[in-house]
Amino acid sequence: MNRLLTVALLGLTLVFASALTPLQAQDKPAAVLFHADWCLNCKLMKPKLAALQADYGDRIEFMRVDYTTDAARVEGKAIAKARGFSALYAENRSTGWVVLLQPDGTETGTLTVTMEDEEMRQALDALLAASSGA
Repeated sequence: MNRLLTVALLGLTLVFASALTPLQAQDKPAAVLFHADWCLNCKLMKPKLAALQADYGDRIEFMRVDYTTDAARVEGKAIAKARGFSALYAENRSTGWVVLLQPDGTETGTLTVTMEDEEMRQALDALLAASSGA
C-alpha cells in the first residue's frame, strides 16, 4: 500500500513538475513525453517516468508535450520550438512515448511502454553519454 502511494505521489510530481517547469536553458538533455489525457500508454508510462526522474532528474530534464487540447498543443509547440524539436512535434501524431534529446535538440533515442525498466535506464545512460561527448 505504501509503495503504491509513493508511486502515485511520484507520478503526480512528474505531472505537476512538467506542467509548471519554465523553459530552461538547454544545458541538459531532455526526456519528453508525448502525452494526451485519454492515452492509456501515457497512463502506464507516468509511474515509470516518475521512478526514472527520481534517479536521473538532476541530469536529465523530464518534460511533456500535451496533445489533449488546443491550448495544450500551442504550449507544446512552444516547448518544441524552444528545445529544437519542432519538426518532430509537428509530424508526430502518436502519444504515450518519450523522445530522448541532447541539449541541442538532436534525437538520441526513445522510451516506450513496452520497454523493461533496465532498457529505459540503458537508454538514459546512452543519452547522458552522447550529451557529454563521451
